[in-house]
Amino acid sequence: MAYRVIKCFYLKFEMKKLIYIFFFLCFISCDKNSIPPPTTCFSSVQMENIAEYPTDPLEINTVYLEDGKMFLNITYSGGCEEHVFTLIQTPLFCGTPPIVLIFNLSHNNGQDGCEVLITQDLCFDITNALLNWSYTDDVSVMLYYPDLWWSLN
Repeated sequence: MAYRVIKCFYLKFEMKKLIYIFFFLCFISCDKNSIPPPTTCFSSVQMENIAEYPTDPLEINTVYLEDGKMFLNITYSGGCEEHVFTLIQTPLFCGTPPIVLIFNLSHNNGQDGCEVLITQDLCFDITNALLNWSYTDDVSVMLYYPDLWWSLN
């Protein structure tokens, strides 16, 4: 009987240690803002027919503009196939201020049926799109992903 009590006490003690370690690791884990942005930025594509590009499911966690680059942090499921992300600039409706540059994010999951949640940082260089309108301060940049609009400035 004493052996069972000691064993039970020991197991509870070990479980408490594991819980404390878990909370400690969660507490000191890296802040999302301290993660450096990706070093490689892809160019955006100007395309007239947006329907040609797939919009497989993903979640946009954060998005911001810095020095003519659009940085995104996204989460999607996969892990078995290569995923391709494309930023597509839609044609302007009108070229008079205020200018609204609309970008669409395309996600092609390559028919990936795996369910591992992957969080990834993406970078797209939109400098050329911004340079065309550098003479005016009335430029708004927006990102669209099905049913979500992000205003970036």
